[in-house]
Amino acid sequence: MSKKVFIWSLILLYLGLPFNHPAQVVRSKDEAIRSIRDNFISRNSEFEIFVDRGSLMQLLEGIENIDFLDAATAIDDKDTSADADYLKASVISWTAAWSILDDNTAKLNFAADYRTTKEQEEELEREIEAALASLDIGNATDYEKIKLIHDYIVELAVYDQSLTRYSAYNVFVDKSAVCSRCLQDVYRCRN
Repeated sequence: MSKKVFIWSLILLYLGLPFNHPAQVVRSKDEAIRSIRDNFISRNSEFEIFVDRGSLMQLLEGIENIDFLDAATAIDDKDTSADADYLKASVISWTAAWSILDDNTAKLNFAADYRTTKEQEEELEREIEAALASLDIGNATDYEKIKLIHDYIVELAVYDQSLTRYSAYNVFVDKSAVCSRCLQDVYRCRN
């Protein structure tokens, strides 16, 4: 009888302990950067990346102040417009800290703030699709496409005199925003 009680006690103890084994451990610098990029695109405000410790050393090797945002936005997937320069302009701020979990695994903890939410990005995509459908640019030359899109945006939005709207979402949904040059000037003024 005491053997059964002991076994059940061990089972209950085991079930009661938190099990924090990472779901996926990235094993290369490229995988880590792509995972960071995907989390930024998904507008995750907090996320963790579990990294093989050897890969972490490769990721941090020779870099005093690694800019994960620069590395993540250097990936320019031709199948999406949500990455690269657009993503870089969409991230307001981010922080990262790392910790060693065990002999094989390290954890990178990220926190990020964005100009738009995932839901706003989805709404923006619908607005852009509708705008492109209304322009009927399928057979237009590249120049004609650029001109039609330019003229559409000029007619759609007004310049934001309050200097508080900076995103494509603001252009298409709020119908008001500042240009990217002004955005750069605002950064200089605030820093």
